[in-house]
Amino acid sequence: MNDMSKTPAYEPAAAPALAGDPDGETKVIRDILADHARKLDVMFLDFCTHAAEVFKEWPQEAQSLIRLALRAQTNCRVSLDALAKLDRANRAYGAGGEK
Repeated sequence: MNDMSKTPAYEPAAAPALAGDPDGETKVIRDILADHARKLDVMFLDFCTHAAEVFKEWPQEAQSLIRLALRAQTNCRVSLDALAKLDRANRAYGAGGEK
């Protein structure tokens, strides 16, 4: 499999402050979700690349790698969806909806 030590180190970028979150209370959650989505995207690409490399010699292994890639892609989408829901909730809260 691909050597993960070759993957460039990722430094999470500071998440921008949201309108409804002036104190940055959800900043840590947003950073974690964004970092998780990025890492899953890298995993998806690694699995796809490796599956393409071994397809002719080991088609069963390639099929397993494609399944793992699709799981990583699905989980990436779920992380981004959670991030979007958090953003929408913060915007609704910041728009005057004292909850």
